[in-house]
Amino acid sequence: MPYRRKTLRAMTPTARKLAKLQGEFDSATRRLKAIIQEVNDIEASLKVATLDNQRHRAAVLETTEAKLIVQEIAHNALFPDLLDDEHQPGNKT
Repeated sequence: MPYRRKTLRAMTPTARKLAKLQGEFDSATRRLKAIIQEVNDIEASLKVATLDNQRHRAAVLETTEAKLIVQEIAHNALFPDLLDDEHQPGNKT
């Protein structure tokens, strides 16, 4: 808590310096608490964004894999003569 001017004038020079130091310390502590809260909020937002990004990538990968499988099936149906012998329909290995 800041000292009143009357109280500061009644102090010795050394006590005044210590009171000023205490005020600066209190101010720095308040600012640090605010910064800690901001950092916490930013990290939480970053974590959510990272999880969303990972989910999006997984969804894109699954979609891409599904499209490739469909394309392969369509390609094999259109061009069955290009299949390996083991992949020919009706071939029992």
